Amino acid sequence: MSIYLKNAVSVFLIPLILAFLLSFSYIISLLFKNRVETFFLFSGFLFYLFLHFKTNFKASRIYIISHELSHAFMGMLKGNKINRIKIKKNSGYVSFRYKTDFLTTIAPYILPFYALLLIVLYFSLSFITDISKYRLIFITLEGFFIAFHIVNTAYVMSSSLQSDFKKTRAIFFSYTVVFLSNIIFIVILLKLLFPQELSIFIFLKKSFFNLKIIINKAGYFLGYLLQYAK
Repeated sequence: MSIYLKNAVSVFLIPLILAFLLSFSYIISLLFKNRVETFFLFSGFLFYLFLHFKTNFKASRIYIISHELSHAFMGMLKGNKINRIKIKKNSGYVSFRYKTDFLTTIAPYILPFYALLLIVLYFSLSFITDISKYRLIFITLEGFFIAFHIVNTAYVMSSSLQSDFKKTRAIFFSYTVVFLSNIIFIVILLKLLFPQELSIFIFLKKSFFNLKIIINKAGYFLGYLLQYAK
């Protein structure tokens, strides 16, 4: 896919992203039906924000590990071979046998690595033994790691030192895909955490209803501009 085509796709993805964001009000309203677990989820989320912005807590090494392992995981899924993984104090890299593709390059920005790892571990253990008494701890940690992913992803994406997006040679497209993918992953995570409260079908239904409104308003606005230009 050419850069021009990718940029064109990005433009059409923006209304979808806005529609998904508007539908988050539905998710928040549903989550508050389970006030206790929602309280612990947001407590974990806010606790990471406090550590990150109000203390000297440094998560750079922890983030670098998840960053490089996300590259490695996606590369393996795509059939690539890992030659070496190197984790340094302030940087790291993964070398592959073959040339990396788009998804492998942006994997750390779309995969909430620790949140996914924790949820896999929790549900795997639940098949072996009863761990329901630890559910609130699990919910709190999920909130913590969701915040960890969002904050560190935003920070790295805004850094001039980041080279992953330059490798894609389609920065606008990459950012759009990352934004959309994060929304989708967070909705999936919340569905796994609150299976009874949240309906993916209703979320999508509301999202496409919002998308229709956005497109209609954009079309009206474009028509107004064209008429004014005449």
